[in-house]
Amino acid sequence: MILDELENFKPLNNFTFGHTPFQIEHFKTTAQKGSRHFEYLHHLVQLKSLYKSLKEICLDIDDLKNDIVEHEVFFPFWTRRCRRRKLPRLRHRLSLVEDSYREKKLEATRTFELIKTKFQDCLGLSEEEILASETQYWVNRLVRQVKTNQLALKLGCTPGDVNALQALPEEAQKLIFNELLAIGDGR
Repeated sequence: MILDELENFKPLNNFTFGHTPFQIEHFKTTAQKGSRHFEYLHHLVQLKSLYKSLKEICLDIDDLKNDIVEHEVFFPFWTRRCRRRKLPRLRHRLSLVEDSYREKKLEATRTFELIKTKFQDCLGLSEEEILASETQYWVNRLVRQVKTNQLALKLGCTPGDVNALQALPEEAQKLIFNELLAIGDGR
């Protein structure tokens, strides 16, 4: 059965999922490029969302643990069927919620580390100071959007592909263009 195979599939048990540092740095705020302050603000919004989610997941974990204790201690004389089905279901749900917590915690940690290392100069900014640069952000964003559309038309690809390419570091862009040239040469 597939569930048995998946339970023993080591990568599912050994890896903690969540956005990688590369994804967080290059793709989570791609739309915010053009304004360092807005990129910082976007990371803060992401971090706040992750924080709220972590708090809620902690409450869910506590509730599930209490439910398990309640069913083990206060209902020891349940029918065999209830003991056989209810407790394993609660334990399974708890393990899923704990996995979710680990993944969100990892992403929150990575996002927070990125903020602390790449945006040290923005940490003291107030919301008003960030929003003061909003007009310039929209000018930059719309100019970039038009340039992206023009480039996409020239290259014969989608603007989304061009955006993804632009989000990558220069070294990765060069690798991609080399691969594309190799395909064009028939290699």
